[in-house]
Amino acid sequence: MKKNIVLKFMLLLGTLLSFILNAGNKENFNNFEKFSFRMSNNPDYISYRIITGNGDKYPVQLNVGNYLAFMPSRYAAVNVYEFLSDILKKDFKIIKINKKGKITDQSKIIKYSANDFFLNYKDNVDFEKAELKSLGMVFAGVKNVGTGEYKITAYGNKGISGGIDSKGLNWLNLAFIPTNSAFYIKTTGDKSLVWSPNRDYNSIQYTFSVENGKIVAVDKKGKHYLTIYQKGDSLFVDMTKYSLEFRVNQSENQLEYWINHKLKYVEKYQTM
Repeated sequence: MKKNIVLKFMLLLGTLLSFILNAGNKENFNNFEKFSFRMSNNPDYISYRIITGNGDKYPVQLNVGNYLAFMPSRYAAVNVYEFLSDILKKDFKIIKINKKGKITDQSKIIKYSANDFFLNYKDNVDFEKAELKSLGMVFAGVKNVGTGEYKITAYGNKGISGGIDSKGLNWLNLAFIPTNSAFYIKTTGDKSLVWSPNRDYNSIQYTFSVENGKIVAVDKKGKHYLTIYQKGDSLFVDMTKYSLEFRVNQSENQLEYWINHKLKYVEKYQTM
């Protein structure tokens, strides 16, 4: 009898482990049921959309699941290429084509991962920290400073990564001005986290929570700040003054950036 119970338990455990190992990136991290934390250092051909923040941009990120990321200098962003990867479930390139349909420029291959999109972007990343380094100097970083607690710091205004701004334009900034800008992200359960400029958390600026299949953020006064959610092949970010939609148009092989229901920018992709 005991042997049968043990056998059934082992079979059940094996089934659960098989499900975990075979689950895709979306099922593991982006199901809008909870937050999950990973650090990455993304190359310049990995684009993300800044949704709030100021200062220069950095490729080191604290990815908290559901396509939301925090990064120096005090930015929140959505990882649009991670979303595109989850929709396509294939390796792809971002391409530029002329009027004749000929490819004139293309990115490096952005790899699909069956388990974790950011496993491909772990340079200068370990269990405790992710750092942007140049000539031995650390310009920005994300560091695990406690259980469920992260410090995100910019030591210099050196932005070397790309993205799309609120007008749908690409940006690239290589200026350097010594500075120090830090903030803290702390979990208050697997469905809630807070954003604070200091570690004593006496001035929490934003609270993010997972509610009914969406990320909802409120400011320090309890007012709605933003909502992030997915519908089909579109990822939405609704804010007070504008709404964003990142739409994967598979029939046209393009990623579309919509602002206030108007198409502002298109990136063509090619699957491998």
